[in-house]
This record gives sequence, structure tokens and C-alpha cells, in this order.
Amino acid sequence: MKRTYWALLLSSLLSVSSTAIAQDVSGLNTTDIEKELEEWNDDDTSKSNWNMGAFIEADYGVFTHNHTANNRDKSLAEIRSEIFANRYFGSHFLSAKLDLIADDIDDHSLQADLKELFVDFKLNDKMSVRLGQQVLTWGTGDYIFINDLFSKDWQSMLSGRDDSYLKKSDPAVKFNWFNDFANINLAWIPVFNGDEYISGERFSYYNPMLGKVTNQRVKTENPKNTLSNSALALRLSKRFNGVEYALYGYHGLYSQPIAFNPVTGKNKFPKINAFGASVRGTLAGGIANAEISHWNFLEEKAGDNPFIPNDQINFLVGYEHELVQNVTLSGQYLVQKMQNYEKAKQSAFNPDLLIDKWHQTLTLRLNWQAMQQKLNMSLFAFYSPDEKDFYIKPKISYRQNDHWFYEIGANLFGGKNKHTQWGQFKENSNIYARLKYNF
Repeated sequence: MKRTYWALLLSSLLSVSSTAIAQDVSGLNTTDIEKELEEWNDDDTSKSNWNMGAFIEADYGVFTHNHTANNRDKSLAEIRSEIFANRYFGSHFLSAKLDLIADDIDDHSLQADLKELFVDFKLNDKMSVRLGQQVLTWGTGDYIFINDLFSKDWQSMLSGRDDSYLKKSDPAVKFNWFNDFANINLAWIPVFNGDEYISGERFSYYNPMLGKVTNQRVKTENPKNTLSNSALALRLSKRFNGVEYALYGYHGLYSQPIAFNPVTGKNKFPKINAFGASVRGTLAGGIANAEISHWNFLEEKAGDNPFIPNDQINFLVGYEHELVQNVTLSGQYLVQKMQNYEKAKQSAFNPDLLIDKWHQTLTLRLNWQAMQQKLNMSLFAFYSPDEKDFYIKPKISYRQNDHWFYEIGANLFGGKNKHTQWGQFKENSNIYARLKYNF
């Protein structure tokens, strides 16, 4: 149980790469919030009307391998419609988004998903409070989160849905205060939400108890909705000479059931304290970032409990540069050091399955835009030198006009061993197509 597959890669995300689609969903981006406050100072907001819209989308994907664990060939088959509405009420702002989904793969074929329902209250020119269902995010990584421990939807990422669906919304209270000392973002999530993790429903995974790749459903202990299971997250940031510095803190349940209760035979969500820092700014004509975090799993004291993840230190560096006009290249290097590694190895049921003490992940993103940025071709790749496995995400999208949008892409996995983070998903490799109409 010491393999925290999703904790590493998918531990920092599509947040702030300046060319990545992920940037569009950076809900706690300081610059974005400051712009919102400036808009609130506009007298016209008191006369604001409703802004409404909708889209309908059809998504379809198939596996590229014979899937021995899942008795089907489809990886994605759904029709989705989203309706949104927002407006200002004086200096306050209301926003709502509702998704209606017909899914041919999910256990629940017909779903209604309230993606967003919040009210922004402007307290004064420097303070605001956001109340309700909202996306929370921060950090400097691209598809990697080491300080962003808010809810994610990994099934969306692996199936080819739009990048915006990777970040789940949480019921939360978010306080923003901008002052000369530092910008303060404080978020409280009273009700545990958790990730849409790989559970066997849509994709197979490696089960160390069975010693094989399976689609057997992950059984979990669902946390009670108590105050002790709520989450508190803090970000302090300051921009100085064009460089942004930030400190982070998080206390709550980890959003995936990566711990195990041997009494009940079920996975559980361990409690975690996380602290970190980041820096981001221009360097040699590009954008450089560095981020560090320490994860402290509170139920693991000495490092010799095989059912609870060991503490770990995460360090990320990244760089992005425009090679020529409309062609951007970026890369990241992530190192994760497991604490008390020798004790973990001694207590492991199968030491061969234990992740490397210094686990490394490299990423590469190449993006090209053409035809007045209507055509977008991109490639994102993960590779682990120590586990020798990979995940590649190529895609091509075309925006015909204000209404029609098309995309084709793939999620390709491979590796030397079937138990590693990406190697276990080899049979989950898929290609997909998306067709979207905006009203």
C-alpha cells in the first residue's frame, strides 16, 4: 500500500502554465482575483444583466488494446449538456453551472452534476468571500499537483474529456484578502468530497492484494461528514520585481483512498498535513517555476506501517519557452523522496512493489497553434526514469466558429512492469473524439 500512484504525478496540475488549457480553470489565480475586484469597482456592475449560455457535446472513445480486465471496447461514450448563468447584483456576483450527462459506461447512466453554484461577496476594495460549490486550485505545476490537494477527476483525464473537468468543484468558503504585506487566500471545505479516482468502474488498475491488473471495484470507507473531516487550506503570495512567491498549507483528508484498514478490508482516506512554497517568474525569455512541498500523513509515525503512506518531500522545477511564434515548448522535473524508506522496505509485504526512494517524473509539453489560433496541436508526455513507464497525451482540436468545436486525441500508456504508475494502465490506452456545439 506504500505506492501512492496518483499522489505524485497527479499532484500539481493544469494550473498555471501560461499556454496550457489548464490555466483557464485556475480558480485561485491571484491575478484573476485582482481583476475581478477591479471589475467590481465598475459602476456598471449595478446594472448588470444575466449572462446565460449552454453547450451540448458528444464524446466517444475506444481502447487500443484487447482489454482482458474489462469486457468492453469503449473507454468513453457520453452526451453532455451544460447550462450556465451568472450576473452581478450590485458589487456581488452569482454564478451557476449545471451539467446533464447521458453516460453509456458509468454505473449511473443518467446524471446531473452541479459544477458550480457560488456567490462572491465583495467586503471592500481588498477583500472578498466566495460561498458555495466552486473549483479550488493553486500551485505552479502543469498536470502535477504537490501543493494543490483539492478534489480532482482522474477518470476525466484518462478518458479524454476536456481539461476543465480534471478539477472537481468542492462545497467551500473561500476568503481573499489583498494587502501590501501579502495576498491571502483561505479556503475551508466543510464536507469531504474526494477524487474521482481509478476504481475499476471505467479503467482497470493494478491490485497489489491480487497481484494483477483488475477491474475489481475498490472498496472504501466513506468518511463521515464531521468537522474533524473538513479541510482547511491557506495560500500566502507576494509579487516582487515581477516574481511571484507563495507559501501553502493544507490540513484535511487526502483526496484518494491510498491507505488501507486491515480490519475492514477496505481502503481509506488518510489524514494529511501539507506545507510548501513556490516561486515563478521570467527567465531567459521564458517562464520558470519551482515548487516544494512536504506531505505528513498523520497516522504514520515511524514509517513502518505498510497500510499508511510514508511522509514524503516533493520538489518540482519547470520551464516554458516560445520557440517560434505560436510554438511553445515546456518541461518539468519532479522528484519525490519517501521518508523512512528503509523501515518501509522492511515492513512491506512485497518490497519489489515499493516505489523508489527518489521517485522521478519528467514531463514535456509541445503546443502549436495555427489558422488564427483556431487549430491547436499539442503533445503532453510523462516519463519516469526509475520506473521506466510513460503516459502520452497527443491531441488536435479545431474551433470552426463560435459554435462548433472538434477534437481528436489519445491517452497512451506503457511501461516495463505492470505494477508501476503508468505501466498498470497499458490496457487502458485509448483514442477518442469530441464534438461540441455552443449555443
